[in-house]
Amino acid sequence: MIAATTSPPPAELPQLRGMLERLEAPRYDHERPIVSTGVAAVDRLLPRRGLQGGMLVEWVADGPGSGASLLPVAALKNLQHTGGAIVVVDREGHFYPPAASAWGVDLQHTIVIRPTTEADELWAIDQALRSPDVAAVLAWPERIDSFTFRRLQLAAEASGAIGLLVRPKRAQHEPTWAAARLLISPLPANVNESSWPPQPETDAPPDCWRLNVAVLRSRGGRPGQSIELAVDEQTGTIHEATKHQTTVRFPASTRHLAAQLAHRAPHEQTA
Repeated sequence: MIAATTSPPPAELPQLRGMLERLEAPRYDHERPIVSTGVAAVDRLLPRRGLQGGMLVEWVADGPGSGASLLPVAALKNLQHTGGAIVVVDREGHFYPPAASAWGVDLQHTIVIRPTTEADELWAIDQALRSPDVAAVLAWPERIDSFTFRRLQLAAEASGAIGLLVRPKRAQHEPTWAAARLLISPLPANVNESSWPPQPETDAPPDCWRLNVAVLRSRGGRPGQSIELAVDEQTGTIHEATKHQTTVRFPASTRHLAAQLAHRAPHEQTA
């Protein structure tokens, strides 16, 4: 006689979900260093409180001009100092070299690949993540099936490369093998700039724009957390808007380039 199968009681579902996530969790090499994204508030949202070799992170764009590319590009500044090349797989022309350079990315140690098909794009991401000579891979894949995603995660885990994947908003409901999935949304500029440090040059509010970063999923983290960031193009800083603490500073030449990186139309973005 075959016993009938029954669904687990609702109270047991969170426990089962947690067990599955622990089984699926990537096996990090704890000897690999943890590198800051350049923004301490963003580091707190990640499972390892920063970026560690073998980790994939998804930055989900909440519509055009969301600024989802800005944070991973800014993170490349620190990642390039860990040794190895930076590989940018850019099929649609999202990467704008002048803006990246102004945000501290060394273009001489950056390889830009421009595949023409979606299949070639995923193949290039996979091959770059497998290389032990690559520190980080930045890409904008539209679609990744679960099998391919798992291959990318295993490739990064084996080599120690870090994958920064900027995804469209619809990807937030798809399965993921990334260590964290973050939703980046633009916010209206705050006309009340009392939380900012005083500007000695002028009494006018600084040229800034704001982002909301929310955790959609995090292995070992706490989904639902969110922070607000302010990007000040006058001083080239990103800080947590609620605490007015400057967490990263870039050269003054970054003025207006952050907005170009976030809002530039794909057909205008050429090397």
